[in-house]
Amino acid sequence: MRQENGYFCIRGMRILTAEAGGQMPAAALTAYAIAQKQERAIEAGFQTHIVEPIEQIQLRLILANLAGSFLIFLRFKSAVETA
Repeated sequence: MRQENGYFCIRGMRILTAEAGGQMPAAALTAYAIAQKQERAIEAGFQTHIVEPIEQIQLRLILANLAGSFLIFLRFKSAVETA
């Protein structure tokens, strides 16, 4: 059986069209706080790299920021398409 991880998943998402979810925001949540892991996550297509442990309020703020950025993208895309 093939082993898959978050890097595999996000790379698969990023090849999709925007309509199919290819621009959906994603955060890598990991216990590894080394710079190489952060760089690898960003290069793979994650918008941010979150290191555990993390306070619940911090996680909520990060996810709200990602969701807000995505909503702005969707509104802009819709405005461009209707113009």
